[in-house]
Amino acid sequence: MIKKNNNLIKVTEKDMPLLESGEIWKDVTKIGRSAFEKINNLQEIEIPESVVEIDEYAFSGCENLKSVKLPSEIKVVKRGTFQNCSSLVDIEVPNKVEEIECEAFYNCEKLTKIKLPENVTLSCAVFGNCFMLEEVLTKSINAVGEFAFMNCRKLKKMPQQKSIHISEGEFAGCERLKDEITNRVRVVEKKAFCDCLGLTSLIIPESVVEIDDNAFCGCKNLSIVLIPDSVEEFGFDVFEGCDNLKFIFAGNNLKKMLPPPFKKKVIDLKSTPEKFLDLPIELFGDKKLVGTLVDTVKLGIFEQVYEKHHLFEEYKAYCIKLLGAVSLKIKNPNLTAKDIANFIKPAEKSKLIKNIKS
Repeated sequence: MIKKNNNLIKVTEKDMPLLESGEIWKDVTKIGRSAFEKINNLQEIEIPESVVEIDEYAFSGCENLKSVKLPSEIKVVKRGTFQNCSSLVDIEVPNKVEEIECEAFYNCEKLTKIKLPENVTLSCAVFGNCFMLEEVLTKSINAVGEFAFMNCRKLKKMPQQKSIHISEGEFAGCERLKDEITNRVRVVEKKAFCDCLGLTSLIIPESVVEIDDNAFCGCKNLSIVLIPDSVEEFGFDVFEGCDNLKFIFAGNNLKKMLPPPFKKKVIDLKSTPEKFLDLPIELFGDKKLVGTLVDTVKLGIFEQVYEKHHLFEEYKAYCIKLLGAVSLKIKNPNLTAKDIANFIKPAEKSKLIKNIKS
C-alpha cells in the first residue's frame, strides 16, 4: 500500500486484510488514479464518507468486484472508474453526483440496473457494452454524450433526458429498444439508433428538424417510418441496411432528399389521402402509428377504410384493431376494447364517427 498525505495511491492484493479491518482508510480523503486497478480478489467494497474524491480508473479491471458502496459527498464519477468490472451488479450513484465521465462503467457486462441522480450529465460511452443493462432509473438526465448506451442489448426504454439532441451512437446496438423519441428532441445525430433490431416502426416527432448520417442504419426489422414536415436536414444513408423498410410516410420535400431506392417507398398522405385506402392490413397492428396516420387524413377517408374492411367478416378482428387504434380520440376515455368492438355494428357506425375528433 502506498499513501501520500491523504491520497491513497496504490493498493495490492496483499493489502486486502487492511481493507477488511478498515485500517487502509485512515486519514484518506482521496483515492488516486488506478489505485485498485486489476485487484482480482476484491469482491465488494464500502468506501467511507471521509473520501470525497475518486480519481480516474480507480477500480478499473477489478473483474470479480460485485458490490460497491460509494460515499455520499462525491460529485464526479471519473473516467473509467469501474471500466471492465465485468462482475459488477450492485452500485448506486450518490445524489450529489453531477457528472459521470467517459467510460466510467464501460464493459460492466453483468450490470442489469442502475439508479442515477436527477440532472446528472453522462459523458461518452459511460455504459458502453453493458450488455445486460435493462433499466436506468432516473427522473431526468441533463445531457448524454456519444455512444453512452452503445450495445446495451437488453435496454428497452430510453432514459428521460433534458437534452434536445440524441447524441452520436447514443443507443447504437441496443437490440431490444422499442421506445419512442420524445417531442423534446430536435436533432438525431449520426448512428444514434444504428443496429436497433427491436425497432419495427418509427414515429419521428414534429419537434425534430435534423436527422444526421446513418441515424437508423442497420435497423433490419424496421418496416414503417413516419417523418414530419418539420425535418429540414436529412443526412446520408439514414436508413442504410434497413432491408425490410416498406413504407415511409413523409411529404414530397423529404422525398427529394432520399436516395433512389427509398423514394419509391414514400407515401404522402396529406397530398394523396386516398392512398390510406390501399395500405395493407398488417400495417394497422401498430396502434400508435395508425392513430398518427389518422391525424393526417380526413374523417371521410377513415370512414371509407371502415366501410372497405367491414364488408368482409374475416376483417372483423382487423376492424377492432383499427378502431382500438383511435380509441384515444373518443370522447369517453374509459371505453373498453369490448365497447370499441361494439362500434363495428352498422347501427353504431355513425356514433363512432361523431365521437372521433378530427
